[in-house]
Amino acid sequence: FSLMTPNGISGGPDNAIYVSNAGTATFPQDAIFRTADLDNDGAASSPGEITVFADFASVANSSPFGISYATGGAPTVPPAFFVADLRGSSADVIFRVRDIDNNGTVDPAEIVEFYVDGTFMAPASFTAVADSAGSIYVHESTSSVAPQTVYRLTDLDDSGTINSSSEAVEVWNEGDLTPLAGAMSNSFDISVGADASAHARLAISSNGGDP
Repeated sequence: FSLMTPNGISGGPDNAIYVSNAGTATFPQDAIFRTADLDNDGAASSPGEITVFADFASVANSSPFGISYATGGAPTVPPAFFVADLRGSSADVIFRVRDIDNNGTVDPAEIVEFYVDGTFMAPASFTAVADSAGSIYVHESTSSVAPQTVYRLTDLDDSGTINSSSEAVEVWNEGDLTPLAGAMSNSFDISVGADASAHARLAISSNGGDP
């Protein structure tokens, strides 16, 4: 068994490791795979240790990338996985993925659009990173879009989606790099501290010919 394009990895609430895969064939498909070392041999490679948690076959042109598990908190979204999906020619999106009925897998109705790229100015691209308060951080990852930014998405009204500009707040701008403003190449990934909402701890990586 091998994943063709494993793009993201996240721990889950059950101590398993969840991997987002952008499939190039019928199998392994566009999906979130659950991996767990059930026989304690140090690897999740035995029969039954790799299973499909969420099949993205219902998502047109799906291409799952970053994945992050948010434990939630009030007033925020319930615990869920958040998956950045580039969706081909469609607008990029952040999906909220929850096994609501606790049957061990995610049904198509349990894969819900949480935020669509460009709504309320915030981008959605390769990464969706959660902090301990349940907010989701997204970033613009293309150097041709200047300035590149990082936004914090917080479901303040517990609607399950980002539906107001007050729920999408810019927390970093490439212009903050003065005197290196505009010097970044493509920002590739971001990471936040345990509670970035309170302490504003943020790391951003970039590939290319940066200073």
